[in-house]
Amino acid sequence: MKNAIFLAPVAMGCALTATAACSSSSENRVSAPEPDAGNTTLTDADADTDADAGTDSGPDGSMCSPDGWCPTRIPNANFQMRDIWPFEDRAFAVGISPTLGVKVMEWTAAEDSWSYIDDDTQHDYGLGEYVGSLWAPNESELYYTIGPGYVYHGTRGADAKWTWTRHQLPDNGWESMAAQSGNPTFYFSESSYKAVNHPSLGVFGTSASDVYAWFSNTIFHWKDDGSGTSSWVAEHVIELPASNLEKTSIVSAGASPSGELWFAGARSSPSYALANCAIVIRKSASGYSRIVDGTLQNTSPSSGCGAKPGYLRLTGLVTDIQVTPSGRVFGLGWVEGVVEFLPGATDGDWSFRASKSDFLGLPNAYLSMWAPYDAAHWLSGNGLVVQGSNVLDDGESWRISSIAQNGAPVREYLYRIRGTSTSNIWAVGNGYALHKTATP
Repeated sequence: MKNAIFLAPVAMGCALTATAACSSSSENRVSAPEPDAGNTTLTDADADTDADAGTDSGPDGSMCSPDGWCPTRIPNANFQMRDIWPFEDRAFAVGISPTLGVKVMEWTAAEDSWSYIDDDTQHDYGLGEYVGSLWAPNESELYYTIGPGYVYHGTRGADAKWTWTRHQLPDNGWESMAAQSGNPTFYFSESSYKAVNHPSLGVFGTSASDVYAWFSNTIFHWKDDGSGTSSWVAEHVIELPASNLEKTSIVSAGASPSGELWFAGARSSPSYALANCAIVIRKSASGYSRIVDGTLQNTSPSSGCGAKPGYLRLTGLVTDIQVTPSGRVFGLGWVEGVVEFLPGATDGDWSFRASKSDFLGLPNAYLSMWAPYDAAHWLSGNGLVVQGSNVLDDGESWRISSIAQNGAPVREYLYRIRGTSTSNIWAVGNGYALHKTATP
């Protein structure tokens, strides 16, 4: 397989971390913008400029931000909303708090508030160590994942009550690393950076009859296991590395309108603590194929991820992967920022191009990406929501979409951003579930 790599001529960005500063490959320091308190438009020339203060309320005089991000009522202010799946007049969310543990909630436009819909069995002994993700094929069916390796499936009955079942996924990784299989530690490409955990347990699908889950290094498909019974069947396992101190993890998934699936993750090792090697997997009609991979090296921060013959190489972790309605495939990486994967003239021939903007590689910045169409990207992270236009194309621009509440910045992590359209977008995180219905 021939792989041509095209990297835009920019200084490399830095990893996503909550504490460290960032320097580009040219050693020029780039500082992340402060959480916004109003409208700010960012270009490459002023990407490190703090956001200007905005008005005390939204354009309609409500508690909404100047750009129309409105807070919704959460049952517990100490709740970390980790993932959300929205519909037009309804949304589902999963999260965790130190007092309530893992909880699943539903929001409706009619009530304009959140309510719990789980059956509380996720608090059985040994469950609920961490939260993975959730996915809903329709408004009366929901999947979510929690540690250690469980998938919950809920259906709403005619009486509006939810019925839940759960299954535990087998761990095909190293037994010696089982304790962190679903919540692994990832390291950064600068020795001064601290490590962070990222869930390697999730669920995604293309329809109610085509559902996938991932746990550690394995992708599962809910289908007939050969006995006439449906179960989580392992369809793709990333082979175990030679060393039992190296871990391979899948952390996100996306799908194209045609049903093609993409999965992203990384290789990491606590013995190196230098870098991660991204992994990107494609499932097409011909089966699974790996597009991106690398070889961890205990050498130096700049060369901690070495090339692996036959694959594209990306240093760091791809935390999110999105396929637009037209079929363009984008990933959100720690180092390169937004990356587009480009098919070649023949199947299996791939290249990639990375963002031209240093702003995308800043630390403390982005945890999630949503791409409703080719020319629109939304990122959420540490007190920020960022809107991009014509990403990676001519005319590329980025701006902060103000989430300021009553003139004060939101200084909390927003773990997920998703929407059904540009007039129905959610950004959720620590104590916040922000809803935007005004068109940008």
